[in-house]
Amino acid sequence: RDVGAPFDYVQRQAETPSLRMNGVNYTRALKWARGHDVLVVEDDVIPASTLPAWIHWIENQGFTVPVLLYAWQARYFNDAEVAEVFDRGGHVPTRVVPLGAMRNWSGTIAVWWPREFHEKMIAEERFFWEAYELEALDLELRRYCERIGVVPLVMVPNLVQHRDYVRITGGGAPHKSNVFVADAMPPVDAPDAAIASDTLPDEILTPRKRGRNKE
Repeated sequence: RDVGAPFDYVQRQAETPSLRMNGVNYTRALKWARGHDVLVVEDDVIPASTLPAWIHWIENQGFTVPVLLYAWQARYFNDAEVAEVFDRGGHVPTRVVPLGAMRNWSGTIAVWWPREFHEKMIAEERFFWEAYELEALDLELRRYCERIGVVPLVMVPNLVQHRDYVRITGGGAPHKSNVFVADAMPPVDAPDAAIASDTLPDEILTPRKRGRNKE
């Protein structure tokens, strides 16, 4: 509300924090959003003041895979220039890049979900029935993407920042992003900077058949 992006739905958690309840509550939020593209954010984020303009821009790109508004380590940016800016600071050129280090990525504090993508994902049994073995949605999204052969995208600059809290589960260090820009505007007068879905490699956007690995 503070930045002009009011929310329509809140999924409260009464249970003890856990990886499973993260997955269950996130799944319930996605079930509520059936029929719509949706931005899901956790309750401990600091949004850019320009977030509403970015939501409009992202929606108009027609992305077919999730777009992360936040990634907290340089290795998650599959782009050498962005990774260097992440480490050293400085100007961050506006772009959307494929998620790097997919095998060990974690962090779902703000994700844009295209309607068809999240509807297909939560139609799977483990999500539909909120299975006992359901885990945090970052882990579930990673496994799902690896299975269908797609890669999520990451927004540069980051459009939300994690509040300076320690993680509830798994380690004590807070998640902070060095490429968060509080007042960054989406590209308007520079169409070449706007990366629409039809300019990304097919292997990022189109699910492909792939054999099971040994895991």
